[in-house]
Amino acid sequence: MTKQEALTLLRINQAQMARIFGVSRAAVSQWPSDAPLPPKRLMQLKYELHPELFDQEEV
Repeated sequence: MTKQEALTLLRINQAQMARIFGVSRAAVSQWPSDAPLPPKRLMQLKYELHPELFDQEEV
């Protein structure tokens, strides 16, 4: 999942994403919009924050 896909699915902006992940806005702004989220953040999103966004067969 890319940063842009996550922002769209969650209906949030980069500042909100930073708060959700517990990182700075500067860190989030450095993530390319069209590249996959950093692995640690993707796992956090998938298993802790919003597992409903992911197909259960992938888990």
